[in-house]
Amino acid sequence: MMNYKISYKFLVVFLVCLFLAGSIWFSKNYHENVRKHKKMYCYESFRGTSNAAFVIEDLKYKDDLIKYYLQVENGKNPIFNFPLKTLPTDDPVYVLGYVDANSMISEVISYYDRGSHFGGRYLRGFVYTRTLHENPPIKKHDL
Repeated sequence: MMNYKISYKFLVVFLVCLFLAGSIWFSKNYHENVRKHKKMYCYESFRGTSNAAFVIEDLKYKDDLIKYYLQVENGKNPIFNFPLKTLPTDDPVYVLGYVDANSMISEVISYYDRGSHFGGRYLRGFVYTRTLHENPPIKKHDL
């Protein structure tokens, strides 16, 4: 009976250690893989100046995000119908790919540190593809 209890405790400790080691390995490889994707900057400049771009974390807002930016591109001042969250203009995002066939929405990951109350330093979300740029926006003092 005593050997059975020791074996059971050993098995539990072994499984916990295996889970922790696997989690660390997966996390390390996952983030290394993300950083191999194309690095871009996310901001909108449809109105002349560079502004922070909206990001959504739930695809149920995809159509509202597209509608919002199509109106902005046409010079209108639209109302948005999705949770307000933006990406910093001068911190890169990693583009994982397109969500839809017409390539209007891209899936991105940002490692910008927003603080513990605002989601930490990892955000996986979706942006309007035309807000992605190769370079950060030009600052006034850079001109």
